[in-house]
Formats: sequence, structure tokens, C-alpha cells
Amino acid sequence: MQQRLFWVAEDPSTNRGSAWGHQPTRSDGAAVVGCDGNLAGGSGYTGATAADRWWQSPSHQQSLYRPASTANAASICIGFAMTHGGLPNEPASFARAAAVRYAC
Repeated sequence: MQQRLFWVAEDPSTNRGSAWGHQPTRSDGAAVVGCDGNLAGGSGYTGATAADRWWQSPSHQQSLYRPASTANAASICIGFAMTHGGLPNEPASFARAAAVRYAC
């Protein structure tokens, strides 16, 4: 996840949305790296803000928490990573966060 966030943040495009989502390459042609999970970004984001927005979104909640899952909850982890700043002249107040569910 952290690799994915750095890949997004280092996109040389001044369009903050150019490398978001399921884009196979960045604006400079760099191939995607890292895993893709729930992504969030914006000015003033904190880990708590991102987690709360994912919790409030049924589709994002489903991808992380999967309430219908029959897996043993003791073997499920949710990884979280966050970066601040990135794009040329982007302030550190602009944050990007990612979370993904995985077996641990």
C-alpha cells in the first residue's frame, strides 16, 4: 500500500486525480506498483478521517470489513498507510491514505 501511495504522490502531473483509482500507468508512463485497496485523499485528512469515511461508505466498508465473511477474524488484518504532500508544489496538508484487508 505504501508503495502504491508513493507511486500516486510522485506522479508529475499537476492533476491530483491523474493516478487515482485503477490506472495502469501514471501520467509519465510509470507502471503501477504496490497493492490497491481503499484510497482516500484531500486537504486536512487524518487517519481517523479516512477510516471514518470508509466506514460511512457501504462499498468501502464491505471491501475492508466484509461482515459476511466466514474467515476466522483472528487471521484477518487491515493494513493502513498514509502520505502527505507529493505532487510538484503540493502542500504537506494534502494527504493520501490507503487501506487493504489481508490474511495475517
